[in-house]
Amino acid sequence: MRDAAADSVRARVELSALAWALGKMPEAETALIEALHLDPSALDARLMLAALLVATGRNPAAKAAFREALQRSEDSVDIAEMYLKWLVARGDGAEAGEEAARLTPDVVDEGTFETVMRIERAAGRLERVNQVAGQAIKKGADASRVTFLVAGALLDAKDRTGAAARLWTVPRTSPAFIESRLRIAEALRDVPGIAAPAALEQAGRALDEAAAAVATTTVTTTATTTATTPAATTKNAPTNGGGRSGSSQTGSPAQTPSVASTRDWTTDIAVARALWEEKRGDAVRAARTLDAALAKDGNNPRLLLVRGAIDERRGEWRRALGFAEKVLSTDSRHVEALNFHGFLSVDHDHGLSAARKRLEVAMALDPGAGGIVDSVGWGYLRAGDLVRATEFLTQANRLEPGDPEIQSHLGDLLARKQDVARAIAMYRAALKCDPSERLAREINARLRVLEAKSAAGR
Repeated sequence: MRDAAADSVRARVELSALAWALGKMPEAETALIEALHLDPSALDARLMLAALLVATGRNPAAKAAFREALQRSEDSVDIAEMYLKWLVARGDGAEAGEEAARLTPDVVDEGTFETVMRIERAAGRLERVNQVAGQAIKKGADASRVTFLVAGALLDAKDRTGAAARLWTVPRTSPAFIESRLRIAEALRDVPGIAAPAALEQAGRALDEAAAAVATTTVTTTATTTATTPAATTKNAPTNGGGRSGSSQTGSPAQTPSVASTRDWTTDIAVARALWEEKRGDAVRAARTLDAALAKDGNNPRLLLVRGAIDERRGEWRRALGFAEKVLSTDSRHVEALNFHGFLSVDHDHGLSAARKRLEVAMALDPGAGGIVDSVGWGYLRAGDLVRATEFLTQANRLEPGDPEIQSHLGDLLARKQDVARAIAMYRAALKCDPSERLAREINARLRVLEAKSAAGR
């Protein structure tokens, strides 16, 4: 009987995910409520309900769902992070701080510091993160673990050079040394403006140190734990390939070294090196770096998708689709590949019907992921269905407030509706949210057209 009940709950959660992907919101909500009636402790159903309530703009009910999930999970740190990050993203920083104070242990020691720092980070309280870091070090906590947590908080605050500076302190003798250098390269790769050339040089140095360490040491290191839920980290580019998290309730990973485990860093090094080379303006060399890695590991999904993302950014979108198709040929439910292929196809008016179906499958497999909800909305916009586009793009913006790509898509939608003033405002808002260089160029180009139109009184 217990197994049958569990199957029934699971079936309703899956039914809800499918209904949501198809835009059938009442059916999606009803299925989740039925699942929770059968098993009030089903946290996946409760968190999905919270995301659905966020997406449909019912924030008080969403808060209640998050709090119920926290209570039933006995204040799970993972769920606390989801809730706090959502509060911060929607501008409720004060409430997030109050919740953080309630959730954190009274005593900071070697056993509690990570929980405290993760919660304070999720609440956006960088000063408090630094205070706890100092206390943890005095109590004998592992310095590398503390360093990764502080660096993650600095990255949340867009302080890339500050995060890198902290990570440089991880010594060569630390099991986390290789990972620290990879994270330095990732942080410095995206430093904007006049500081970019020097940052890229330092990123290259970090990659060289990581590669040398891999070549001269045993491949035993620390597995990275994250302060996020599993998600397809893609929008129109895959993991670490210039995209963003597809999950509605997640932020950047905490990147905290944890239990030692055997790990082969070959893929990590190849991806980091390729993205660094691309950033330096040598996309051909970046592609060759990944091709060399694929020659040894030809079915590696991460290598294939990052390779495809580089081709897409070079304008070779059909070739990029081929890399995604290779992933899907061995795993038809690979969410990143489905989203990447679907979004790219939609972007180029290539098989719109099939592309939208892929995006719906991706959304059903990862319900509540704001990036994927955005992709579905973008598909409807490209197809000219402004009603459905409005529904999904608005949901995506609620799930990931402040995401520049989602805001740019909303700007496109408003422009299609001839709502020029609001479209201009949305584009300007997107430019304030740290878009990639490529996205910023695209938004500025659209802005110039609309501003000229507005000035001409059209």
